Amino acid sequence: MEGKRVVVLGGGDTAMDCVRTSIRQGRYSLICAYRRDEENMPGSKREVKNAREEGVEFQFNVQPLGVEVNAKVKCAA
Repeated sequence: MEGKRVVVLGGGDTAMDCVRTSIRQGRYSLICAYRRDEENMPGSKREVKNAREEGVEFQFNVQPLGVEVNAKVKCAA
């Protein structure tokens, strides 16, 4: 993960595990994107708070339109 740009889709506890693990693995940038607002995230409030304290950037009310995989992975949102 070191030096990589990471986007995690979702707002549950599994997504929080993924973003917090990515933070600890030395990623270049990290975004957690969720299709609804923060109040509707299914993950525990404590996990979201901890992720935010570790430096996770959250984007709400977004969802991917597609993912293109070739030499590099691209995501259109």
